[in-house]
Amino acid sequence: MNIMEENFMLLGEIAKRLSYKPGYSFLIRRIDNEKALISLRCPSLPHSQEEGEEVGLTINNTVKLSAIVTPSDALHAFANVVASLELHESAEWFKIDERQVFLPHGWGDEFGGFKWEDFMNLNGKFLSALKKFIEHSM
Repeated sequence: MNIMEENFMLLGEIAKRLSYKPGYSFLIRRIDNEKALISLRCPSLPHSQEEGEEVGLTINNTVKLSAIVTPSDALHAFANVVASLELHESAEWFKIDERQVFLPHGWGDEFGGFKWEDFMNLNGKFLSALKKFIEHSM
């Protein structure tokens, strides 16, 4: 067995032992010899824009198998996907006058393009106020 296979198996062993919120589930899938996809799936949560509606959500993170050497490395990879999901949800629900402050889906950027720095520093490309200003200035 090669080292990448061992690292992928380590992810699988940790995944079996993990849990998050009720109804949420972790999945791992091999992308190729070098990478794996870690997913956190939530079947239903409140929709931030449509009151009374619910939506499912799956967050994916790609990990390099060469970085998964110890159980701590594997746990860190799963913690990253949890942090991505919670950061996205905080951006969805953070509002002023009932309007989202951020556009957590960006302007056609990848889902994971929103970062902690964008939230903490009010970085530009994800600010809905900035987008409205730019659109009205043109």
